[in-house]
Amino acid sequence: MLRVNDCVSMPTPPVVEVGDEISLIARTTPSPVEPVLYRVGDFKTSLVEIPIDPQTGAVRGIRLVNIGRASRTFAWEKIERKVGLPVLAKEDVPSSPLDETRDLNVGLVGDAFIVDWGAPLAGKWELLGQGRLHFLIGDGMVQGAVISNLAPNEVESLKLHISRAPQFE
Repeated sequence: MLRVNDCVSMPTPPVVEVGDEISLIARTTPSPVEPVLYRVGDFKTSLVEIPIDPQTGAVRGIRLVNIGRASRTFAWEKIERKVGLPVLAKEDVPSSPLDETRDLNVGLVGDAFIVDWGAPLAGKWELLGQGRLHFLIGDGMVQGAVISNLAPNEVESLKLHISRAPQFE
């Protein structure tokens, strides 16, 4: 898990791309430093990659490679929000790619796409984000992401990706 220590505002909001092959990519401005990846999913049918700046610990985006399963989501709009992207505690910044096997759930709520790999919502939760990209923080850990204000064509493309995934209640 990625423990959050702080948050930082980027000079420009992250760019979001929804595509045919890779479901979704959201990234900040390029950095001269090659990011290290935190990868989470079951590594057979689901995979999310989170690039992390190895020097600052700043989370630099999200890349949804495969959707594992579609499920009901939650009322993310009611969660407290802070501006800025997560910065990890120094001791939690991986020095090489870090893989974690966890269930990955996705869903659409209106014009927002939610991907989560955390526990069911209970306790204190907040959203750290900028522009259209927000990270779901629970118990001080990055446990998911919300990409909001999707255009109608982006919603339709994500619906197609979701329709190919097993559905769970």
